[in-house]
Amino acid sequence: MQLTRPVGGAVSQREPLSRAGVSDLRTSERYLRAAVADLIERNFRDPDFSVEVIARQLHVSRRHLYRVLAGSPTSLAEMIAERRLEWARRLLTGPGNLKLEAIAHASGFASTATMRNRFRAKYGMTPDEYRRAAAATKAEAS
Repeated sequence: MQLTRPVGGAVSQREPLSRAGVSDLRTSERYLRAAVADLIERNFRDPDFSVEVIARQLHVSRRHLYRVLAGSPTSLAEMIAERRLEWARRLLTGPGNLKLEAIAHASGFASTATMRNRFRAKYGMTPDEYRRAAAATKAEAS
């Protein structure tokens, strides 16, 4: 596949991208990936945070985001959900005994049911079962 760019602003005329152009393209894709990761890290706890929000904040289309991240092992929505699950898991095993509703809210899930279903799908147990198993493992280690 040969990459091309518009010549003189005319869409119908195209010339091959130079090696520098390809390098710029790769650099911008790396930048976009890094920017996506940063946005996820800073905003995953917001229940309204989504692929649309990422695209809007980066001033690119959703389609372009998906194209750049096509080689990733997980989709953009899955990346957000996985970060939320990691945070929920951390809160479940942390100090105190937060209610599942508070953990779901603090992790960015729209509802406790959504968190519970995603948690079970990823870890093979409900958040309550995970908390009990983690507490039992911690007690055995002491």
